[in-house]
Amino acid sequence: MREGTSSQIAGIAVSLLILATVVAILISIWLQRQRTAAPPHAQLPFQPLRAMVFIPAGEFLMGSTNGAPEEQPVHRVRVNAFWMDRYEVTNAEYEQFDPEHRTRRTAQAAGDHHPVVNVSWHDALAYCAWRSRREGVPEGTYRLPTEAEWEYAARGGLAQQPYPWGTAQPDADDILLAAHKRRGATNDLLAHPLPVGSFLPNGFGLYDMAGNVWEWCMDWYAENTYAARAHAGVIDNPQGPTNGLRKVWRGGSWMSEAERLRVSARGGISPQQWMATLGFRCVRPAE
Repeated sequence: MREGTSSQIAGIAVSLLILATVVAILISIWLQRQRTAAPPHAQLPFQPLRAMVFIPAGEFLMGSTNGAPEEQPVHRVRVNAFWMDRYEVTNAEYEQFDPEHRTRRTAQAAGDHHPVVNVSWHDALAYCAWRSRREGVPEGTYRLPTEAEWEYAARGGLAQQPYPWGTAQPDADDILLAAHKRRGATNDLLAHPLPVGSFLPNGFGLYDMAGNVWEWCMDWYAENTYAARAHAGVIDNPQGPTNGLRKVWRGGSWMSEAERLRVSARGGISPQQWMATLGFRCVRPAE
């Protein structure tokens, strides 16, 4: 009896610990959103096709002190205010622009509300241009985020934390925080894309900034981008290299281990290429 009672007490204690962790994460996210909430006047002057989130102007520390060499050195960046899609663009939304894409849906992400994949950087830009025309705004209003905008938005107001939600691993204490591949798993049943918005948002109210699918950015990729900015002081709205062979992708995917989901993790891929793990979301300036 005593052994059974001890086991029950231990089980209750573990359950309470997990519950406390979940509550702490929820409170942290709520506090972040209160600190970074859009001011009352920050309203779009038209009705967008997709839900968007206001990202206030600000400075942040870009990069990581303990990340890969291409993530260093950490440097201070300032970005203007902008609007960003709350969710990754979905199959159904993209196919309003390109109905033929339906034949490129994957078995893992076949639903209307799954993030669109198998789109090149040029395809993503073409969607942005179509969206500007569809909403009757000047050409170029919608575009892909710069790498700096993406990282600033992904951090959600947190400073030098590894993930959009803070320090916890994506599957810490059996609480899944993002669609990703667990370390060492070769056939992980949990590693698959999910409909957008399946996990908690970050401090700015953005969903799926880690995992699910990689996201295209505007910038050309170079491993020494940050090294070239060393000792430059505060850098305003950096655009990345003027040319290159690969475009930046960020955020990791359902096939990425936790290390690649970090907000500072960088990578690049040819703008002509598309993958079953790569999608995008759009931004537009606040002014």
